[in-house]
Amino acid sequence: MMLVACLCLLAPVPVTDIVASEPPQVQQVSSSEFELLVDQLDAPRWKAREDAVNRLARDTSGVPLEWVEARLARGGLSLEQVVRLLRIAEIRLLHAPRGAIGIQMAPDPLPPAQEGPEGVRIRAVIRDMPAEGILKAGDLITHIEDEAIRTQEDLATIVQRHWPGDTIRFRVMRESVQDGDEPDEPLLLEFEITLGSTKVLRASNSGLSVRDPDYPQRKDRFDLLTQRYGVVPTTIMPPRASPVPGSEQGETTDPIVEGFINQFADYASGKYPNSLPQIRRACVMVIERTITQLDDPGLLPAHRDELELRLRKLQMLLEQNTP
Repeated sequence: MMLVACLCLLAPVPVTDIVASEPPQVQQVSSSEFELLVDQLDAPRWKAREDAVNRLARDTSGVPLEWVEARLARGGLSLEQVVRLLRIAEIRLLHAPRGAIGIQMAPDPLPPAQEGPEGVRIRAVIRDMPAEGILKAGDLITHIEDEAIRTQEDLATIVQRHWPGDTIRFRVMRESVQDGDEPDEPLLLEFEITLGSTKVLRASNSGLSVRDPDYPQRKDRFDLLTQRYGVVPTTIMPPRASPVPGSEQGETTDPIVEGFINQFADYASGKYPNSLPQIRRACVMVIERTITQLDDPGLLPAHRDELELRLRKLQMLLEQNTP
C-alpha cells in the first residue's frame, strides 16, 4: 500500500500551473481545553473572544463539530457564547475549506452505456499536483473508504466530508499492459491519500470549479442549530411591536433591544421557533451581562449611558412579556 500526500482538486476543465502546498497540520485539543476555549468566548476583552472563535472555527482545530453541538445542547451559556458557538458552526459547516484530491473526472456514463464495474473514470491528473504519478488517466475509482463510488457526485460528496490533512483510502482499477492482442486482467490497487484543501483551488485563478454536493445537507444542519439555539436575528429588522415605554423619538437604535422586541413580537404572532421562557432566559442573560459591564469603573460616560438605557428597556420588556 502506498502513502502519499496530495492536493486534491475536483476539476471539469484543464488547468495551467498551480503550486502544490503541504496539507495543514491538525492540532489535537482535549475536552478540558475545549471547555476553556468556550469560557474564553465570554471573556471581558473582545480580542480574547475573537481569538477563541478563530481557534475553534479553523478546520485544523482538532475539535469535532459534534462537541460544539453538544455544548449548545447542554446549556448554561451566556448569549455571547451561544452566538459565537453558532458562528463557529457556520464557519465549519458552510465556509471552511474541504478536502480535495487533484483529478479531472470523466463524465458519468449514461445508464444504457454502463458496462463493466461501476466507478468514476479519471480523465486527467492535474499537472504539478502530488497526485501526479500516483493516480493515472484511465483509472477507475470504485471505492473510497470501502464505500462504493458510482458517480462524480458520490466521489465529491465523500471526499468533501473530510478535512484537509485527513488520509483516506482509494480503491482503483487500472488497465494492465496488454500482452499481444489479448488484454490482461485489470489491476486492483489501493492508495492512501492525504487530502489537500479546496482553498488552494479557489485562490489559484485557474478557472477550476469545486463540486460540493453535500452543501445543502450541511446548510440544513446549520439551520437546525440556529432554530434550536439562536436567540438573536442575524439581520435586525425595524421593530414590529409597540415602542418600549420610556423610549423617545430620535433615540439611537440599540440592535440588542430591537432584536428582543422582534423576538417577543414574533413569538406572540406564532412566527418564532423558540418558546417564551427561552426568549426571556436569553433576555435575562443580556441583562446580567449588562449589569456586569456597568460595574467597570473605566467605562466612558457615553457608553455607560447607552448600557443604562439598554438595561432599563430590557427590564421593561421582561415585565411586558410574562409567561
